Amino acid sequence: MSSILTLISSLISLYTLIIVFRIMLTWFPGQNYGRGEMILRSATDPYLNMFRRARWMRVGYVDFSPVVALATLSITASVLTQIALAGSVTLGFILALVVSRLGYTIRFLVILLTVLTGVRAAAIAFGASSGHRVWVTMDQLLQPLSWKISRRVLPRSELTYRQGLMIVTASGVVTAVLLTLLVNVLIRALISLPV
Repeated sequence: MSSILTLISSLISLYTLIIVFRIMLTWFPGQNYGRGEMILRSATDPYLNMFRRARWMRVGYVDFSPVVALATLSITASVLTQIALAGSVTLGFILALVVSRLGYTIRFLVILLTVLTGVRAAAIAFGASSGHRVWVTMDQLLQPLSWKISRRVLPRSELTYRQGLMIVTASGVVTAVLLTLLVNVLIRALISLPV
C-alpha cells in the first residue's frame, strides 16, 4: 500500500512540473508551439480550468488560480507521502499542511508585491520613463492596489503615487514578517493536535 501511495505522490509531483511548464508557456503569448502545446494543453487545462472558474481568484489583470491549483497538488502529494511513510495521518497534520501551504503562498505573493512596489517607487524616484511598456504594465497592476492600501493606512491624506507605493512596500514587509510568525505558531499548534 505504501509503495502505491508513494508512486501516486510521485506522479502528482511530475504532473505539477508539467503544469508549471504549461503556466510558463502562457507568459509568451502569440507563440505557436505546435502539436506539443496541444498535447500539453489537453493534459493540464482541464485541471487548471476547475480553478479558473472561481472569479475571486482574479485580482485585476492577475489570475491566482494556477497558484491555488499548484498548492492543491502539493498538499495532496504531501498527505499521500505522509500516509506512505507513517501509515496514517492526523487531522492536525492535514490542517497544518494546508495552513503551511496557504500561508507561505500568501507570504510569497506579499513579498512579490513588496518587491514590485519597491522597484516601481525607486524607478519613479530616479526618473525612469513611465511610458515604457514594463512600467505601464506594472502601473496597471500596482496603481489601484497602492491607492486602496494607502487609503486604509492614511485615509485623509493626499498622497502621490510614489508615496502610495512606499506605503505598500513598508506594509508588505511588516505583513510578510507577521504572516510568517502567525503561520509558524499555527503549524505548531495544529501538529500537536492528538486527532
